[in-house]
Amino acid sequence: MGYCDYLKALLRPLALYDLESGPGGGELQALGAVMDGVYAEFCRVERESLLPTAEDEGLRRYEEILPYHPASPDLARRREAIMALLRIDGGSFTLPAIRDTIRGCGIACEVKEASAPQTVEIRFPGVMGEPERFAEIQSRIEQILPCHLAVSYVLQYLTWQLLEGYGLTWQRIEAAGLTWSGLECYQEVDA
Repeated sequence: MGYCDYLKALLRPLALYDLESGPGGGELQALGAVMDGVYAEFCRVERESLLPTAEDEGLRRYEEILPYHPASPDLARRREAIMALLRIDGGSFTLPAIRDTIRGCGIACEVKEASAPQTVEIRFPGVMGEPERFAEIQSRIEQILPCHLAVSYVLQYLTWQLLEGYGLTWQRIEAAGLTWSGLECYQEVDA
């Protein structure tokens, strides 16, 4: 029901006005159209100002004030990332909060407590060797974590067991043109 119908329903019990035709009906149509436009704009502003419902401008404005931008173009993951980044404060450094925050920055990694006290261990699952832009990732992580925590990066490289499991021969290695660093990070993807 639009505002024109609402105004008519409001005035109908008075029985003083011709609500369907003439100047009164036209005036109600015009007023209703303007009020419908104001209501539509109000709904858009409300949607964009609330992070769980923002779709475009609201997300963009939140991202403008954050030091890092979420990496995911997916709307739901983008919202989650912004919410995780907004949760950073002096007392929110529980392990789940650290995981959410790092994931919110678009860094695909696993975070867990290390055996050494005051140390966080970070792994990059499914990545052999250093992930792309590793220096940038390290910088982001170390800016997010409280300064009293040490960070231990656990990187995975090709082991002899994996090498044998892939059935690599020197001929295949040479045919692929792998260098030593290329061999260290070699990974066969299951198709």
